[in-house]
Order: sequence, then structure tokens, then C-alpha cells
Amino acid sequence: MRRFFIDAKAIEGKTVFIGGDELHHIRDVIRLMPGDRFLGFDGSGRTYTLRIDKISDRLQAKIEKVSTRRTEPAALLLACALPKKKKMDTIIEKATELGVSDIVPMVTERTQVKLDDKRAVSKQKKWRAIAIEAAKQSGRDTLPEIHKPMSLRQAIELIEKLGYDKRIMPALCEGAVSLTDAL
Repeated sequence: MRRFFIDAKAIEGKTVFIGGDELHHIRDVIRLMPGDRFLGFDGSGRTYTLRIDKISDRLQAKIEKVSTRRTEPAALLLACALPKKKKMDTIIEKATELGVSDIVPMVTERTQVKLDDKRAVSKQKKWRAIAIEAAKQSGRDTLPEIHKPMSLRQAIELIEKLGYDKRIMPALCEGAVSLTDAL
């Protein structure tokens, strides 16, 4: 069954209303009709079995069943320096597919990409859309939290605040501990 992202704000009782890109995909690309069923997920671990009631400028569907995701085996946070060009898009996509819980883009001393506040907000929106598509593709019911770009110091403070108990920093240096030994 096809899977689509549903904003939790679009759920009213036992009815879901869908617009925008997801409506276009359902109505014009996949060409689902009233009476057809599909799956929707809200990014917080809930998946809905839905039956379409009406399609016009927005889709209206009834919730037939709600299921909740099992707890993930481990919460993972990925903090990485912002790479050049569109490489961060790929990092967001693959990290989402692999089940990362939090993604922290970092601006470090040697980072060449510089984002002002307006551009950082725009990038966050784009990265969220990429994460939604990756979650749909991989069958994941939750979305990673994509944090605003921050410094290494801010990232370390965030990691402590979020309560991650193990911290591993990959390094290409002499005397580094192997990942197997670290785990």
C-alpha cells in the first residue's frame, strides 16, 4: 500500500485533510480515487490506514486504523560539519533511511559554507522535505529532528542536554580507537 506524509495538524477526529504536494502526488501522479486506501504517517511514530472520501482542492480521508511504532533499539544523533554543494541533502536522506533520531549540521572553523539566519531556516525546511521523502521511501514512521546549524561547542551542549550516554567522534589520527572497540 502507498505511504504518504500527513501533518498531525491535518487530523480532525477520524478525518484527515491533505493538500499541497502530497495531494498532487495522490491525485495527479498515483491517481487514487474515492474509496481507495493508502497509508499515512505523521512522523511521530503513528501510521494510519486511510480510505479516501473526497478529492478536490484538498483530499478528505477517513481513518480506518491507527498503529504505533515500536521503540527504536537506539537513539542516534549525527553531528557533521556542513559540506559544500548538495552533499548535506544526501547526508540527511541516508541518515533518515538509517534511523538517525537527531541531525545536527555544524559550522566549524574550516567549514566553507556560511549560512545567515534566513538561509539557515530555508535549508532546514528543505532538509525536512528530504527527510520526509526518505522516510516514505524507507518505510520509517518517525522523522529525525533536524536542528539549526550550530557550532561544535553548541552541538556538544545539545548532545549533553538531550542525554545521549555514548559519544563517538570519528577521527583519522594515530592512536584512534576503532569503532568496534568503542562500542
